[in-house]
Amino acid sequence: MEKIFDIDKADFKDFQAIKADYISAKISLIGGRENASIILYLSMDKKESWINGIYHNSRYYIIDISINGDIEVYSRGQNTNKIRKCRKNSIPEAIEYINKNIEK
Repeated sequence: MEKIFDIDKADFKDFQAIKADYISAKISLIGGRENASIILYLSMDKKESWINGIYHNSRYYIIDISINGDIEVYSRGQNTNKIRKCRKNSIPEAIEYINKNIEK
């Protein structure tokens, strides 16, 4: 199994290419370093427009990108597109896939 990112050298600047108004990225070590993943919190709305300032009241996605390239949406808000689980070979490929699916 090939790793698509190194948790010690993870560069979150790549995720600024995602076409969302709010982007937050964090590393999750649940399952240990060998099963690390990047958790993306995306919102299609500006933070100021969230009802009562609550993230879950926006058009949001919570996306997991595992170290082996699996992309899975854990949660999404109303009026958002469904993103199917898939596997990509690099972070740029994952970003391209996410952008393609959130724009529909």
